[in-house]
Amino acid sequence: MSFGGTDGPGLAQRAYGVLRALSTSGRWPGQCTLLDPNGILKDPFPGCRILDRLPHFTRRMPDFDAIWCAAGLTFVEALCLGIPAAAWGRTSASTA
Repeated sequence: MSFGGTDGPGLAQRAYGVLRALSTSGRWPGQCTLLDPNGILKDPFPGCRILDRLPHFTRRMPDFDAIWCAAGLTFVEALCLGIPAAAWGRTSASTA
């Protein structure tokens, strides 16, 4: 999951809360890598890896099953690479 270089609207924290709740309740037993450029998130739940950056992210996108991101450049790059992507803006969510 990546929501921009600075994550101004705090989407990484919101996504972390959603996935943590799903994981804790047993509704999602998956794994994720969450990019938190602000370094706010310090308590990963089982299956969650938190990084402050991922160098060469575009080149490494094919290493992931899907991308959850803001509706910007990462979203377009994922689509062009054929990687399933979900875009989450400040007030709405959409998928492609």
